[in-house]
Amino acid sequence: MPIVRREPAPVIPVTRGTVFVAGGQPSITYIDRQHLNVEYSLQQALNVPNQIVSLAGPSKSGKTVLCRKVMQDAPHIWIEGGQIERGTDIWDKICYVLNYPVEVQKKSKDEGKAGISVGVAEFLKFEGSLLNGSESARTYKIDTMAQAIRHLREENIVLIIDDFHYLPETVRKSFLRNIKGPVFDGLKLVLLSVTHRGLDAVKAELELQGRVYSVVVPEWNPVDLTKIPQRGFHALNVQCPSGVAHRLTQECQQSPFLMQKLCWEISAGIGVDTRSEKPVPIANSYDLVPIFQRLSKDFGHPTYQKLEIGPQSRKTRIQKKLRFGGTADIYKAVLMAIAATGPAATITYDELRAKLSDVLIDTIPRKQEVTNALKLLAAISRDIGDDAGIDWDSEERKVDISDPYLRFYLRWQVRSQFESTVGGTLSQRLMGDLRN
Repeated sequence: MPIVRREPAPVIPVTRGTVFVAGGQPSITYIDRQHLNVEYSLQQALNVPNQIVSLAGPSKSGKTVLCRKVMQDAPHIWIEGGQIERGTDIWDKICYVLNYPVEVQKKSKDEGKAGISVGVAEFLKFEGSLLNGSESARTYKIDTMAQAIRHLREENIVLIIDDFHYLPETVRKSFLRNIKGPVFDGLKLVLLSVTHRGLDAVKAELELQGRVYSVVVPEWNPVDLTKIPQRGFHALNVQCPSGVAHRLTQECQQSPFLMQKLCWEISAGIGVDTRSEKPVPIANSYDLVPIFQRLSKDFGHPTYQKLEIGPQSRKTRIQKKLRFGGTADIYKAVLMAIAATGPAATITYDELRAKLSDVLIDTIPRKQEVTNALKLLAAISRDIGDDAGIDWDSEERKVDISDPYLRFYLRWQVRSQFESTVGGTLSQRLMGDLRN
């Protein structure tokens, strides 16, 4: 077997941007979570032959980062599900990466009757018509699906589709129907999706039952999240008090992406762009609130704005009086009540009604009015994206907010309105002291 010589990995400069990587592939602050066997489970799934690998986990939980880390040395093609609108888009993109043409042109000379060749400069007369012989070019469409599948199988290239749940339903069904045969013949396929959409492959094509190997990315716990500021600030020679790291862990909504962004902002705030020669301390009293408030506007506002507007209606909505002043319709009142819970990632209906009584002065809306509002908010969320907004489970009677960005916005933009309550008693009861 020939010896494969690898070039040494390039030395990555220790800067704020290479240490705290929000939305990219971190190296120094990559947390493998070995105690949960996350990488091992994915690697084992990839080793199982003739199986589709389903990698599912909470929104913004690092599924992409995990998959790229495990696949970094293996040949693979990465397709973004959000960019797919038609069934042919997947195969066209694969052929583009493989440098296969989607169309080819072939030139040929015109021929007369009975296959008589007609020269470029010749004039022939057929049944009273005068024909000028010339070269012509015809365009032929390549079967990109056949070309892509053949190359992926022959070269043992893994096909990865990120955000598989973003594919239109008809496209998902067509793709899985076409891919199940090649998977049986050895093609390796990995599908990334949010937790509650992890079984979309089986639902779309029932014949795939028993051919899908599921790997679930667990939620992040505080201990693992705290390792991001610990390792990152240490690499920059920044001294981060345990109290500050703990507060960041509380506020990042179990999202490593948010934790990376918050740490990046703190580094910028204390003026550290590259590793400092001398230790740079972060004060215990460092005010994190302005960072939380500013970032929450960037992350969650577009989703919240669509939810707050609610569904289109010709009727004038009844405005309800708020306990801290002003009024709100049922949709805004429900969102405020959700924010008043923390917001928690999962909220029972009874918990939501209890918070509505804290938010509103008037009589609490009837159960049907609240559940109808939750159904419509969930419908708006589905239009925005499968892992955005809120989801209402009518059977278990609970509200799920899977998007950490929306939770972050509700906490630092919506809940802040309660601070204006006279005397601050309601503010303290609903929010606690946000600045501690």
